[in-house]
Amino acid sequence: MKNLKSNINGITLIALVVTIIILLILAGITLNIALSENGIITQATRARDESRGAKVDESIKLWETEKQANKLTGGTNKSNEEFLGELKNKKLLTEDEYQSLLNGEEITIGSRTISIEDKEAKTIVEAFKSGELKVGDYVNYQNPSSGTVTVGQEETGYSNEQTYKVDGNTTWRVLGLDEEGDNLLLISGSPIKRDTETEPERGPYLALGGAEAWFNGKETLNKICNIYKNDLADEVRSMTMEDVTRALRNNNK
Repeated sequence: MKNLKSNINGITLIALVVTIIILLILAGITLNIALSENGIITQATRARDESRGAKVDESIKLWETEKQANKLTGGTNKSNEEFLGELKNKKLLTEDEYQSLLNGEEITIGSRTISIEDKEAKTIVEAFKSGELKVGDYVNYQNPSSGTVTVGQEETGYSNEQTYKVDGNTTWRVLGLDEEGDNLLLISGSPIKRDTETEPERGPYLALGGAEAWFNGKETLNKICNIYKNDLADEVRSMTMEDVTRALRNNNK
């Protein structure tokens, strides 16, 4: 009986040792699967960083596109600090990444190298051709701060002189490209009105009459419109039916 008991104890001890060895092997396999270079945890971290990097990269590109559009339309841009702060609050940027981008440095998230650069703004013609501006959109055309023009009887056929002043509140909208496709036509958001102090009863609009108006009407209108000339415009003139027809045709393509 004593020998049989010893044999049983020996078998139990061997089974325990074998069990421990198997558990150690399984633990090693599990740790390798979880923590190795291609392990589950590493792959999950990479996937998380790739997703985060893609979101940050896309957000920055959208923000830069919005900045370009706002330069043309007069919209308000978020500052670098404000924009990057929003990404940090959304947990898309760490504090170190936020500070690096704010200082103009590159960062790497996943496989993406990310930076913020002040890109050169597109011209309004380039923006229109790329589809960022469309017919009817408002643009940030700066009205001159002052300017007047007076037209007389030899130009209008009307006995009294008529004076026009720059209206600083006039807005401007896209009409389309010119015939050559090299310039963008803008149209004022409201008619140019004359000074009514001398003749308030006649209203704010141009009075024309007689042969002088017939022969000089086009030049007179262009002369009045030219008070809105500034460094941004190659030419300021009255809109023609050809301009309207071209805009309608191009907008219906």
